[in-house]
Amino acid sequence: MKRLRVSLFMRKPRTGENYSIERLFDAVSAALPEDRYEVRRLVCPFESTGVVRRLLCVFWAALNQGDINHVTGDVNFLNLLLHSSRTVLTIHDSASMRRLTGLQRWLYRWIWLRLPISRAACVTVVSESTLHETLEYAGGDAHKFRVIPNCITGGLAASPGSFNSRQPRILQVGTKENKNLARVIEALTGIPCMLVVVGSLSAQQKQLLKDGDMTYENHPSLDAAAMSLQYQLADVVVFVSTYEGFGLPILEAQAVGRAVVTSARAPMDRVAGAGAALVNPDDVAEIRDAIRKVVEDAPYRNSLIEAGFENVKRYSPVAVAAEYAAVYEALFVQAQRA
Repeated sequence: MKRLRVSLFMRKPRTGENYSIERLFDAVSAALPEDRYEVRRLVCPFESTGVVRRLLCVFWAALNQGDINHVTGDVNFLNLLLHSSRTVLTIHDSASMRRLTGLQRWLYRWIWLRLPISRAACVTVVSESTLHETLEYAGGDAHKFRVIPNCITGGLAASPGSFNSRQPRILQVGTKENKNLARVIEALTGIPCMLVVVGSLSAQQKQLLKDGDMTYENHPSLDAAAMSLQYQLADVVVFVSTYEGFGLPILEAQAVGRAVVTSARAPMDRVAGAGAALVNPDDVAEIRDAIRKVVEDAPYRNSLIEAGFENVKRYSPVAVAAEYAAVYEALFVQAQRA
């Protein structure tokens, strides 16, 4: 049987940003059968900034096509010159449609969503929420869409540890507005703890930490190994975002064996399954009560941890890779018939 060459096109990460998408597709690629797929991980030669750099990346992608082309990581426009019948586009979220206004929003709708979607034979999205959101913003043929969730990445394994109930180490992943750090700080005010924040803090966030008299650590940027260590050191992981395309830190925390507090909002509630305390992310009191319960109620905390271990089995790299393989095979057969 012919070995399929898969060109996996990815963004060039910006300095200081989290590389979760890159780690995710590294895990998926490694789980694909080597005797069937030759995956070329192709990173854009330039960051996705400015018209000229983006156009150069579009031409670069056109020169590096495979039997199957797969574009992921917020560089959707790379597929504009690819053979559409052999191209898969993965959309993780459409958060920019919520943030941008005016001409910028119009350009994003067309250059990142509508045109790339029209130029793909199959569009995969990481959650039902992302599916509904993308169709709302960009339209398109719903039949070409398929939901394939993110997988748990490598380097994360169960790491039992004693729980520090006197001053628990509480891990917060992310500092952007949707990560809801301000409400987490308010919820933790008066609770003896060490708040560990991953992501660059703004001056306003630093002031909130100071005003709340919080004991905290800040890690602006961590590689995969350092991030894994922070999960292991944590007692509780708080991820009460107001918006996510998926919510990978929930699974990462569960894989290590940490109790999770997350949002009772799609897709986070579905990603977490029964392995998390679910709260209204807009309600500070509810966030505080959930954290207190996890800290003070050991049987409850342990039940969340056990449910988390069961939940992550649904998101193994092998299981997710099999779903992408099915897409690749279907596109290859269709392209051969064309």
